Amino acid sequence: MSDRDLCFVSATALQRLYRTRKASPLEVMRAVFSRIDAVNPRVNAYVTLAQEQALAAARKPTAAVTRKGATLGPLQRIANITTFPAAVAPSWPPSL
Repeated sequence: MSDRDLCFVSATALQRLYRTRKASPLEVMRAVFSRIDAVNPRVNAYVTLAQEQALAAARKPTAAVTRKGATLGPLQRIANITTFPAAVAPSWPPSL
């Protein structure tokens, strides 16, 4: 599956891909950042990306998913891009 395709897969389909080891949370997070890099210069939707933190957060469920018989919560495996208000991340530059 291409990086672009991974960005548009539903959460239930991602779970299936993870279960069958056809994709990992880390691969999906990398695909999402690749898509942001490709599209954001035109749409300017993201001001600050916490790429290293997101990739680090994706490594833990990736390690767990690759272990046989691993059980994770239903959303723990899903790569997620979240926007934070400046009040939550005061060290980030303001978006206004």
